[in-house]
Amino acid sequence: MLGKLLLHWKVELGTGREVLQYELTGRVILPFHCGAEPMEVEGTIPGESFETFFALDYPDSIGVWPESKLKFELGPCSMITIRRQMLNCLPADEIRSWVYQNHSRVIHSSILPALNHFLVHLKLNHTGPLGAHVVRSVGEVDLVTSSLLVDGAPASSRVSQTFLCAVDEPPRFTSVDVDITREIPNELLILTRAVDLVNQGYYREAFVIGFALLDELIQGFLVGRMPNLSSEQAEDLLRRVERERMQTFFGHVLLLVTGSTPRKDDSLWSELKFLNTKRNGLLHSGAACSLSEARRGLEAVLKLLRYLDDLGGGYSLPAKLSFWSG
Repeated sequence: MLGKLLLHWKVELGTGREVLQYELTGRVILPFHCGAEPMEVEGTIPGESFETFFALDYPDSIGVWPESKLKFELGPCSMITIRRQMLNCLPADEIRSWVYQNHSRVIHSSILPALNHFLVHLKLNHTGPLGAHVVRSVGEVDLVTSSLLVDGAPASSRVSQTFLCAVDEPPRFTSVDVDITREIPNELLILTRAVDLVNQGYYREAFVIGFALLDELIQGFLVGRMPNLSSEQAEDLLRRVERERMQTFFGHVLLLVTGSTPRKDDSLWSELKFLNTKRNGLLHSGAACSLSEARRGLEAVLKLLRYLDDLGGGYSLPAKLSFWSG
């Protein structure tokens, strides 16, 4: 265990302030039963220099707010407690207030990465059917409740809006028109599902899928517009581009066939380079992908597809990407 407040004699970059070490505890309720016996596990997650403690349990009910008598019946849910190190420059009399104001940020930066690391291990080592089919990575949208404690003292709690409405008041309904006879365009379907992946904690997978969609659509856009080349010849030419494919397609090749290129837009071109660099890191170097990087990547894909659409791409694109938080 980390114990009480410890002082790190090191200086925060650019501030000159000393960095304090706190014990951060996250307690989350997941909307599925893990199917494993209650357990406690402690160890150092690869890439980190401190130990993290996990506890899995299945309480019948839980009080959401600290020192509150309000209880929720949980049903087939799982409770996981995560206790680990948190570094911050704020003094002890301010840190709980900061955690309260930055609940979602702390969940995404400190709790979810560790939680999903634990869940993957649980899934891979599970011998029962629930482990194979139910246990999965999660995002903030999945958390029925989440509570944060600093050095054992409650700091903040959140309840899923859907769950809170279900137990506190009748749900509010929105009128929705559904036409199941309409075919959903592929690009719209893939972008929607990629956002779902981000919201459920699959950041790397969402980024790669978004990049693959952009790669497919830019090639399809270019193939039909290359003068003096058949479709087969154009496809063969594009397949032979091995280095900096995306920048080549959106740069010189797009300029050649349309007279336009996002290279002239510094902001958009910077996002394209980010996409290319990050994708290579994910696939070739095993780099991690954060929530903010996954969001930025899919937003960049949408901006570039809108650029192609303005040039005659004829795509069906969402007006916005509906990320839960972050």
